[in-house]
Amino acid sequence: MGHSRPYLARPLQKRPLSHLKSASDIRENFVRKLLLIVLLYATSLSAQTLECHHLATWGARGSSRDFLVAGNRVYAADGRGVTLYDISNPAIIRVIASRETSRPSVTVTPAGDGVAILSENHIDLFDAGLNLLDSVDIRAPHIASNGRILVSAGDALTLWDVSGGRLEKISSIPLTTRINALGLLGTEVFLAQNESFTDVYEVSNRSLRRLATLPLTAGSFAAAGVRVYAISGGNVTVVDTASATPSVVGRLSFADSLLQSGAIVGNILFVVDRFTSVMAIDISDPQNLRVAVTITMPIRAIAASGDTVVTSEVLLDQNGFTAETSQPLTVFRASGAQLQELGSFHDFAGPLGGVAINGRYAFVADAPMFRVLDITT
Repeated sequence: MGHSRPYLARPLQKRPLSHLKSASDIRENFVRKLLLIVLLYATSLSAQTLECHHLATWGARGSSRDFLVAGNRVYAADGRGVTLYDISNPAIIRVIASRETSRPSVTVTPAGDGVAILSENHIDLFDAGLNLLDSVDIRAPHIASNGRILVSAGDALTLWDVSGGRLEKISSIPLTTRINALGLLGTEVFLAQNESFTDVYEVSNRSLRRLATLPLTAGSFAAAGVRVYAISGGNVTVVDTASATPSVVGRLSFADSLLQSGAIVGNILFVVDRFTSVMAIDISDPQNLRVAVTITMPIRAIAASGDTVVTSEVLLDQNGFTAETSQPLTVFRASGAQLQELGSFHDFAGPLGGVAINGRYAFVADAPMFRVLDITT
């Protein structure tokens, strides 16, 4: 199930983005493929026992989008819901519990003694063993939490109390701009809006008070100590929160990068770049950030606690689009800027919704995925 091997630093080869298709082309191709699938499905014949070749997959089953590391346990928002893993022995990772959500899950965050899961316009609150405690419908693509309070952002910035095992709305501020990212450090909320600025709010007396507006944007946030790291495109920006008014104290820019998310271990910020590599950035001096090493690995999500780093794998197809794998969790030990793999979990299980065959192709409903298999050879 697992094995141990070091990841060696190698020069990162960049791919130009000129080959990516436009949104209209993608939509047109998708419609054509969907029509073809419907026609083939309608002409399905009896099943045959043949060798199969996987041609394509639609959906995100078993693809971890976000992690919460809690000691020897890892909670994963894996598209179909939330899965709790025991990583006390990384060579033999096991599933403790798994719960499906009504919509594809994207974010997991601490909430009281359990976790909160964000899916499409929906928040589910679970206890530590993944028993459902509460659930609310809300138009919010982002959530963040410090364990005691939870903040959601969408058409409003909303403060929730989760300490009683329920989602109790405390305060809400209407929002009129698109939200790129949401972060929470202690009682300070970071709200990245549009492509130009980030508002900082303080949670005080069960309400939200604006502290500052900073000239930066972010696609995600990472935090440690009194500093918040805004990660966006080709920039990592450091915000210091030690004073009454948060301020930008450092920045590192890249000419040809597409930074996704990050996790902090000691003085190293591990940042995912283009799903193909991880940059290990030395953050010991916020005014002199530097890349210690670039590690090539296929990666979608990353999280850390102590010296434990967890990731999920992803593949890139010939068009630069992501394709899912059956490896939703890999565990590493961080030593400085290096990552040593300790073990991984492979997920091939799950109920099938149905199978249809038209002679050459098999169409498999594996919710929330749809797979196309070539069974002619």
